[in-house]
Amino acid sequence: MATAFSEYLGATPVIRLIQLARYSQKNGLPAPLLAGVMFDGATGSCADHTAEGILRFAAADGVLAKGMPVVEAGYGSFSLALALACRRLGHPLTLVMPGTVPAERQQLLRGLGANIATTNPLYGRDGQLQLARQLAEVQNGYFVDQFDNEYNVEFHKRITGPALLQALEGQVDIAVIGVGSAGTVTGVGEHLKAWAG
Repeated sequence: MATAFSEYLGATPVIRLIQLARYSQKNGLPAPLLAGVMFDGATGSCADHTAEGILRFAAADGVLAKGMPVVEAGYGSFSLALALACRRLGHPLTLVMPGTVPAERQQLLRGLGANIATTNPLYGRDGQLQLARQLAEVQNGYFVDQFDNEYNVEFHKRITGPALLQALEGQVDIAVIGVGSAGTVTGVGEHLKAWAG
């Protein structure tokens, strides 16, 4: 399957960036530029894999029991993916977000089964985290805390990193990874460093 911008390499989440091939040629780069993409989940973002991965790792370690409530502070793509993962895996979800989040976004998340708790936007992210921790404690739930969750890094170290190396048949010169929660860059980076020895 090919488009003007990319062509799929096998059944992997790796594509050759055709438009950048000209850049490679022009600048004498000895290798093609490839991109690992994970947009095949329900929300179309890499958060789909990460959200479910975190929950499954937490369950495997006994931190997340069957049917246990899940709490997270957020309303973006990760929260959307988490709502779907919780619904699929049977965990009630409460998302904590500022009261200024548009009603349409809140309605979408509620439609996916999430309960919404809002905070005063003046308290910022700290206010969201504080309420999320309190709710997790009251509900005897699992606070995901994506930005400070060891399973976020572990998922990318044990799953994403090896999947990319396999797709690339171990041919990696340089990895460029965007930073959101830093889970991908840290986990994949740790795997690549260990592989390179």
